[in-house]
Amino acid sequence: MTFLHAPGIFRNHVPGRTPMDSVDFTPKDIPALRRAVQFLRRMEPRMPAAHKKTHEGVLMPALWLDDQADKLSEQAPAPAVKEARRRIFNQLVAPAAGGPVFHDEAKAMLDAYEAAARAVHLPARRTYLDCEFLPWMTSTAGLVSIGLTDHEGHDYYAVNADMDHAEVQANAFQREHVWPQLPRTATLALDRDHPDVKPLEQIRAELTAYFDTGAETGLYAYYGASDLMRLHSLWRHDWLVMPTAIPRWLDDLKALLVRAGNPPMPHQESGEHHALKDARHNRAMHEALITLGRG
Repeated sequence: MTFLHAPGIFRNHVPGRTPMDSVDFTPKDIPALRRAVQFLRRMEPRMPAAHKKTHEGVLMPALWLDDQADKLSEQAPAPAVKEARRRIFNQLVAPAAGGPVFHDEAKAMLDAYEAAARAVHLPARRTYLDCEFLPWMTSTAGLVSIGLTDHEGHDYYAVNADMDHAEVQANAFQREHVWPQLPRTATLALDRDHPDVKPLEQIRAELTAYFDTGAETGLYAYYGASDLMRLHSLWRHDWLVMPTAIPRWLDDLKALLVRAGNPPMPHQESGEHHALKDARHNRAMHEALITLGRG
C-alpha cells in the first residue's frame, strides 16, 4: 500500500524532486496514521489568520492520512463520506475545480466530512443498559433489576425474582434508593405476581429476543463495566453458551464524555436507580453527545 502526497505539504520537501513522492505503509501503521490525523486537525485551527490559502496547509495531508488508514483497514468509505471527501479534494487539490479555497470554506467542508463520517460510524441500532445490583455479590443473586432501551424507544425491564432479598433489604442504599422503586405488595414485600418480576430463565430468553434483531447493534452504559458484567453473568460469563446476539462489549458513556471535554449533559429529573429510567437517561446523554459531534 502506498501513500502519495503532493509537493510542499511537508517541510522537508525538496524543490525539484518528482511531484509525487511515495511512502509505503502496512496495516500495523494504522494507529500511527490515525494519531497523525488527529494531530493535524488539532493544529489546523491554530494556523495564523493570515494563512488564508490551505492548498499547502494541514487539511489536505489530514485527509490523505485518513483515507490511507481507511484503505489499509479495508474499510471502504460509505457513500456520504466519500462524497464529502471528494468535494474537499476537488477544492483543495484539483485546479480544474478552482484550486485552493479560503481557510473558512475549507474548514466548513472538513466539518461536513467529519459529520458524515460520524453518522456512518454509529451502529444501526443503539441500545442503552443499566442494572441495579449488590456490588459485592457478583452472582445472579446479586442482580436486582435490568433495564434497556434503544434509540427508537424500544424498552425492556425486568426485576430478578431470584435475587437475594435478605441481602438487598439489609443494605441501606438498596433500601433507600432501589427497593422503593420495585413492584411491591401492600406489606412492602416484592410483588412476585407483577409482570416485571421474572425468573432468570425468562429474563435470559427475553434479553436474547431483545438483542436478536439482525441489525448491527451498539451497547452503551454509564460507568458500564459492572453493568456489562451483570448482563454476562446471566450466562455465567461463558461466551460459548451466551447467545451470539448478546453484545460482548460496550461503549462507556463516561469515557465519551471525558474525551468530549465533559460538556453539560441533560439532567435526570427523577427515577435515579430505577434501571429502565437510568437506561433512558443514558440514551439522552448519548443523543446530546451525538448532537455535539462526539457520539
